Amino acid sequence: MTPAFSPLNGEPALTLIPNLLVSGILAVTVSLCLALWSVLYVHRPHRASGLAVLAVVLLLVGGGFGPPVLAILAALLATRIGSRTRRRPNRMMAALAALWPWPLVVLTAFFLALVPGTALLYLVWRVDSLALVAVLIVGAFSSVPLAWASARGRDLLMRSPGRDGFMGSAEPFDG
Repeated sequence: MTPAFSPLNGEPALTLIPNLLVSGILAVTVSLCLALWSVLYVHRPHRASGLAVLAVVLLLVGGGFGPPVLAILAALLATRIGSRTRRRPNRMMAALAALWPWPLVVLTAFFLALVPGTALLYLVWRVDSLALVAVLIVGAFSSVPLAWASARGRDLLMRSPGRDGFMGSAEPFDG
């Protein structure tokens, strides 16, 4: 643990399991199940509910607060997979679509700088900055809506009339 996280005593978490070893093993197991579910069952009918259930279980077995919150957000967004829209992309959505995939790159960079990055900074150069950790946390969580909005804009733009559809499929625009 880097000293930058010492005011929190590491990443905050809660668990209903009284044994920390068992809690840790369950948290890793549920995390792996969550990752597998999000990859293997993304196009199945109950994708969002399964993701949400696994996120709540992860929260209860000590998986921290950040990962379950992001998984619940992903579950909410997963309810929109394959849904049709009657909206045509407006100028704002077109502008956000033009940014794609860079908001996702920024989001990934913030999370990688936060999780392994702060530990590596401390281990290699003894950099210990609570302000840096705070900036990275705020940057990581505030870049999620921009990444979502640019992806949504890209989807709307790709489904608009005159386009082949999302990712090259012949999905008609129904507006």
